[in-house]
Amino acid sequence: GGEVVLHTRDDNLVRSRRDGDPGSAPFIVEAAGLPNLLHELVHVWLRARGADDARLRMDANRVVHESAVVHEGVADFVAAALTRDPVIGEASLRITPTSLRVVATCPNDLTGASHHDALVVSGALWELASLSPTALSHTLAAVRQSAVPGSASVAAFVDHMTKALAGTPLAPPWSTLVDARGLRHCAA
Repeated sequence: GGEVVLHTRDDNLVRSRRDGDPGSAPFIVEAAGLPNLLHELVHVWLRARGADDARLRMDANRVVHESAVVHEGVADFVAAALTRDPVIGEASLRITPTSLRVVATCPNDLTGASHHDALVVSGALWELASLSPTALSHTLAAVRQSAVPGSASVAAFVDHMTKALAGTPLAPPWSTLVDARGLRHCAA
């Protein structure tokens, strides 16, 4: 269990309990506004599922932030989907709001900043979810099936999504999106 703190400050996060915090839950979710709260709760959900939440993974002595890119992308998409608003970060004072309607591709649009690079995941999910009235619920269901252990890299998450969408009307457009955005070979 955890506790949720809603405030107007600009530090949205899931954090460990600190000395002096009220209550007894092992972590606290701090958020300003519903989209940010949903985003942070998705991080809690991903961790609970064991979806490879290593923010800083070491690979051959270099930091790899793909896990953070996948987590931020899924959290942005779910928050946008549940609020039906593709603009993320409007309640934040530190970041420029980002529209999930932006077409971000790998490797061209990668900067090394996980919140920015997450757009390659969240934008593709938003585009897929926007294809039809039922596409949103089907995309959310596929994300639920795909956010599992072993989905830390963009390519692994894409593979899980491809399997979850197999045999559905969304499988062909997903494949097209993945190829057009370079996600199958994306190394964030």
